[in-house]
Amino acid sequence: MFIDRSYPAYDIAVKGLPLYATGFVFFAVNIVSIGYFQSVERAKYATVITLLRGFILLTACFFGLPLLLGDRGIWLATPLAEMLTTLFILVIYISGKRSIRKIRIFRQDGLYPNITFSCKHKSPVFGLHYLCSMETMIKKFCKKYKLPENTLHELLSHMAEVRFSKGELIISEGERNSNFYLLKKGIWRAYYLTDGTENSLWFAAPGDTAFSSWGYVDSEVSLINIESVNESIAYCISKPELEALFSHSIDMANFGRRIFEREILSVDSSTVAYGTPPTAKERYMTLMEENPELLQDVPLKYLASYLYITPQSLSRIRAGLKKK
Repeated sequence: MFIDRSYPAYDIAVKGLPLYATGFVFFAVNIVSIGYFQSVERAKYATVITLLRGFILLTACFFGLPLLLGDRGIWLATPLAEMLTTLFILVIYISGKRSIRKIRIFRQDGLYPNITFSCKHKSPVFGLHYLCSMETMIKKFCKKYKLPENTLHELLSHMAEVRFSKGELIISEGERNSNFYLLKKGIWRAYYLTDGTENSLWFAAPGDTAFSSWGYVDSEVSLINIESVNESIAYCISKPELEALFSHSIDMANFGRRIFEREILSVDSSTVAYGTPPTAKERYMTLMEENPELLQDVPLKYLASYLYITPQSLSRIRAGLKKK
């Protein structure tokens, strides 16, 4: 169309363009998939697909195919890279479908009969993410409290799923709340007010438990606030229901004992820290080691109040560590 038939490039294009055009279908699928994964906040998959089709597979095909097919290999390099990328997307899709099936099997087996797995996202990739986050929470919980997974499964079967928006108070100061919570997603913060200033006491991440000590132990009003730092999902059970489980199952009774042993250990650790207080830098480095997720999701001012320093001091500590 754009060159005369007498040019040698004409014959090359006539032979090569049909080969190159075989990749257009795969190209369209890949571009749409990248946009889809970005729209559902699955940036990791979008990035991997982009690198595969635009650099990794494309480079390999451009170097490998001409050695096997000659000039035709140059024209087929891009289509083959697009096709292999599409196959990768199919693998993601099939893996997600299997994960959704696993979730359904869990429900049919009665492991989580009271937990709702419905969500706005119907994609299989979301199902894979949901299952992975569930497994991560279970493993962290069982490791922290040294309990078998079947004990946690039994507990979850009696709990209800609850959701909280960013900044929402789960428990307010002056409120009676004896519920027991197990955090699945998000970050919670406990704090109290002194002359209008918020002082952070502790943070809870997925796999951690949370409750008002005053409400659960003595049915008294809470002296602290427990807030959802970001959008969160937790499992909730009332004190009477939980104590009924303790009385009917030795495993559940051991679970309750482990929970409060951890609470006592936490209090003793804080007491020792007050006796020989570490530096602000040491407290921050301990926080980084034990709860790295907090550094990504919790505002700087909350972390600073938890460490008993100002946000400016915390910024200087962080800047000093980055230089190293």
